[in-house]
Amino acid sequence: PLAQAFAAQGWLVLQPNFRGSSGYGRRFTEAGYRQWAKRMQDDVTDAVSDLVKRGVADPERIAIYGASYGGYAALFGAIQTPDLYRAAVSLAGVSDLRQFMAYVRREDGDDSAPYQYWLKSIGDPKQEQAAIDAISPQLRASEIRIPVLLMHGTADEIVPPKQSEEMRK
Repeated sequence: PLAQAFAAQGWLVLQPNFRGSSGYGRRFTEAGYRQWAKRMQDDVTDAVSDLVKRGVADPERIAIYGASYGGYAALFGAIQTPDLYRAAVSLAGVSDLRQFMAYVRREDGDDSAPYQYWLKSIGDPKQEQAAIDAISPQLRASEIRIPVLLMHGTADEIVPPKQSEEMRK
């Protein structure tokens, strides 16, 4: 519905199915494992860059928006490709991956399906702390040079609101 609302206002809306997305089989989903800020982000960047290259999108008017993982991708896009976007909007985005995983572990337990999924998807925060911190937007916020809008519901049970609160700081 939000994409339709943007389009109704005259915005060109791109919704890329980056690797790791669901709905395309297990292999496609698993292709996103440990690819946060890497190939998953490249898929978004490549899609936007293609629209610019073909003259479909105005490079002076591109914003990146997303919710949940998409909110993370919007924040990391502002860091990784700062000249591609003029603004970023994160709705309930994860901003500190290690803290997010600690939250899931506390809430659901070490052996829970959600925590085991995040271990596969992001990596093990005990063994890969530096790598995980390097792809956490909150820890690289000083690199962001474009305006950022953060939005988060206070009753979010998947991504804790603290993620956006800490990113704001």
